[in-house]
Amino acid sequence: MKRKMIFMAVSLLVIVNVSSIFTIGYHRWCRYRERCHRKSGQSVKEQLYQRLSLSAEQIEEMDAVREPFIAETVRMGSIIREKRTELVDILEASPPDTERIGKIHTHIDSLQARLQESVIRCILKEKEILTPDQQKTYFSMIRERFHCLDRNDKMNGLDPFMEDSVEVKCMRDSLHKTQ
Repeated sequence: MKRKMIFMAVSLLVIVNVSSIFTIGYHRWCRYRERCHRKSGQSVKEQLYQRLSLSAEQIEEMDAVREPFIAETVRMGSIIREKRTELVDILEASPPDTERIGKIHTHIDSLQARLQESVIRCILKEKEILTPDQQKTYFSMIRERFHCLDRNDKMNGLDPFMEDSVEVKCMRDSLHKTQ
């Protein structure tokens, strides 16, 4: 018993130390890389605006479009995550309530459809603010993001419960592509 405790304690210490070494290594690696997202000190929004070379007036207009959009997507994303958690809880139960599963699934689908409609409305409003050259860059960035998501899907398989983090990583990768 005592031997087992010592082995577990040593294993835990090794895991913590290895994790620390990798974290320190990443931060040092980042210090010398131009495209490292930690180096710029800018938010994703600032990097987007910089890549599009927006004027001060365009920034104000984009902010006026994006702020309510982001508030809405955060709210809807939170509800979707709650429903997904509820769905997992029901799926875990024995026996699972298939009628309730269907209702929650339908609700999640409708929320995702509303979210997608909101994204489309936002893209169309932002397009109106941009010049033709900026629109080219903007839609190129959207395509890059889709490509990144496709690449991630092929490498790891789609994990629907991790979509948000994948999208943020892809957005950062796309923004750093031309910097």
